[in-house]
Amino acid sequence: MKKNIFIHFTILLLFFITNIYAQINKEDTITVYNLGANINSASPDLNPKITADGQELFYTRRIIDNGEVFEEIWVSEKNSQNKWGRASKLTDPFNVNDKNSVSFVSIDGNTVVIKGVYKEGKLHHKERGFSVLKKLKTGWSKPELIKVDEYNKMDKGIHNGMAMSNSQDVMIFTMSEIVDTKDNDLYVSFIKEDGHFTKPIKLAANINSPSNEFSPFLASDNTTLYFASDRPGGLGETDIWITKRLDSTWQNWSNPVNLGAPVNTKDKEGYYSVDASSQFAYMVSDKNSMGEADVIRIKLRKDQQANPVVLVTGRVLDRRANKPIESRIVYKLMPEGTKAGQVMTDPVSGEYKIILPYGRKYEFFAGAKGYLSETSFLDLTQVAEYQERKIDLGLIPIEVGQIVKMNNIFFEYKSSTLAQESFIELDRIVDEMEENPTMEIEIEGHTDDKGSHEYNTKLSAQRAEIVRQYLLTKVADPNRVKSIGYGETKPIAPNDTEEGRSINRRVEFTVLHK
Repeated sequence: MKKNIFIHFTILLLFFITNIYAQINKEDTITVYNLGANINSASPDLNPKITADGQELFYTRRIIDNGEVFEEIWVSEKNSQNKWGRASKLTDPFNVNDKNSVSFVSIDGNTVVIKGVYKEGKLHHKERGFSVLKKLKTGWSKPELIKVDEYNKMDKGIHNGMAMSNSQDVMIFTMSEIVDTKDNDLYVSFIKEDGHFTKPIKLAANINSPSNEFSPFLASDNTTLYFASDRPGGLGETDIWITKRLDSTWQNWSNPVNLGAPVNTKDKEGYYSVDASSQFAYMVSDKNSMGEADVIRIKLRKDQQANPVVLVTGRVLDRRANKPIESRIVYKLMPEGTKAGQVMTDPVSGEYKIILPYGRKYEFFAGAKGYLSETSFLDLTQVAEYQERKIDLGLIPIEVGQIVKMNNIFFEYKSSTLAQESFIELDRIVDEMEENPTMEIEIEGHTDDKGSHEYNTKLSAQRAEIVRQYLLTKVADPNRVKSIGYGETKPIAPNDTEEGRSINRRVEFTVLHK
């Protein structure tokens, strides 16, 4: 009897486990997913814009009231269970027009670009363009126009749209120079030193066909462009196409490829957005919808995805008080020191987010008035899969006795010869000394405990002095920079592992006078 019960129980258990695995496999094969009632409604829900980390979703809800059409911006955030929370309608200064929509959301959600021309927070109905809002400690700033040279003179079509790079220095427009036409082309514009953007330039002929090109979206790799078109070769009225930038001119692109099903259908596809992982696309569909149109998520195949990137997140901390601080984050390409982008931290939490494409080395650091920066370094020359890294950055108050570690100073092996990658950080220190013209510092060289005390002291002194000599090529007063070598006498980590020894091999500077 017991044996029969055991067998019966075993069969039921196997059936249950098999059923669970079947459900898991079934979930794995699902490529189209409706985001549900917390986001979608009986009204058309349109134009989704996902943040790079996939945690916030902005979109437009179209409402018809007494025959009038209103479009309002809504937002939903993921909760601690990674589920979408109930969406809420944004208030002033977002929804102050009868047609409101989001064109771009920054990596961290602290910057939002909306459609429309706003000057001193007031909408100018007769002009065309886009305006930016910034998150402040007290809420959101008033929207202000993004100035683009000759944009209003050039754009004469019925529809207009825009995409922006995550570094916020490149814009791609949907526009037409022909009056009242629905046939658009894609144009590119670049930021200038004064913060304005250049006159838009039409993209290459393989992007702009004789058909209608619109609804651009620039992926996090800053290379992959998705856009909608009714060109021949599609599956329906308009389809989403993918192309990749081939060089830095923004005029050489791979031939666009139709994304195929299930992204494209026999109907009209136009709204498209992907997060930094590029595994999921957020779109609009009327298939099995709760209303006229719903926001859906589609799992993409590898060939439909952008190039992998690294999402770096963290906080900026005042190292003395160990408290978050509002600051800007600058990231540069190494070894040339070209600025790759800049973002602002959350004004309250001090959190930041940046996206770094593979294939390069990067230096990045926080900056704020009255503080000295600690830098961080990532070598991403070897391409890998999408990943997320958490790296906190420090700011050191400019006070006598404060020590700043120079993380991105590199020497040739057992030598005092500076590697080229070092000059970016050294030039940044020069900038900080120019901003603080009475500041005096002492460069300190340190080694691990390998080798004799005499050898270590000499090598550390030589390295500190070579750093001093470089700084003095750009800092006129030699009394502002001193140097000393401590050898192995001031370790900050145990010398019994290679990791510890690597930490101890360092160059720092101490503030002698502020």
